Amino acid sequence: MKRVTFSTVLFFSSLSAGAYAQDANKAAAIAAFDDASSLAEQGNLKAACPKFAESQRLDPQLGTLLNLALCLEQNGQTASAWSAFREAAELAEKRGDERQAAAQEHATALKPKLMRMQLDVPKDLPAGATIQRNGARLDQSHWAAAVYLDPGNYVIDVTAPSHKSVQVKVVLQAEGQVTSVEIPMLVATTGTEPAETPAEHSVLAEKWPALAAAGVGVAGGVIWAIFGTQSLSAKATGDKECTAAGCSADGVQARSDALAAGDIATVGMVLTGVGLASATVLWFTLPWGTSEAGAPAVALSDARSTPGARLGVGPTKLELQVVF
Repeated sequence: MKRVTFSTVLFFSSLSAGAYAQDANKAAAIAAFDDASSLAEQGNLKAACPKFAESQRLDPQLGTLLNLALCLEQNGQTASAWSAFREAAELAEKRGDERQAAAQEHATALKPKLMRMQLDVPKDLPAGATIQRNGARLDQSHWAAAVYLDPGNYVIDVTAPSHKSVQVKVVLQAEGQVTSVEIPMLVATTGTEPAETPAEHSVLAEKWPALAAAGVGVAGGVIWAIFGTQSLSAKATGDKECTAAGCSADGVQARSDALAAGDIATVGMVLTGVGLASATVLWFTLPWGTSEAGAPAVALSDARSTPGARLGVGPTKLELQVVF
């Protein structure tokens, strides 16, 4: 179990409860220090170090600072511990305190173990760019500095107006080494990419002429099937009612009905062929952008008087014409 071996000595040499009884901050600092000392004795350094830091914040004392530094050192936070020991050594030297030697000894021992991180930032990073390390914004003057940091995981976030943000994850674990982190160039989100039109978000919005033509073909097939069946049925009836000698009234009517239904079935057959063929052509050839407003994008025929079927496709309409 980890123990802060000299915390009790420093505690008694640096704090006196009676001297601070009337001071709320100092009383709170004493309580935090006591909690930290207890946690450190239990080996819970992760919880103890923040308590020492809180006590130091409420009532700065050399002894508390040394306890904090030792806690950080034993918790593996080498850079933070080194910084705290240096600060304690400088303060002790100014006061002529004998604990200066111990603080300096720890700082000197930690120096070869320190890890540094240096950002390799592109010179042409966009204006207004910001860099954060674990959520803390870095001053631009420190971007290229090799900074002492504790071992562990770090997340570097780079952002700039009108650009896609970049995130780089770094792990510091090699003692005495400088880890260089390359920051990639940011990619602009405006001005370099074509603007999307609403129609680009839907296949139906682009391919509707082909789907409409397919619908015409299906409708034609239904008409062809229904009236073709009726024509065949009427013809069969007419054949029964008609002989070489002539046709009965029912036979004449049946043959007339057969011809009328046959004409409609023929229209359905033409619609089926034209619609499905057009749908196939349009689906594979229709561009992903709409045509000029008011102008047909595809026309199977410009003839207006020749018998047959024509399909005209415009940006907002589908025109089908059948001429007999």
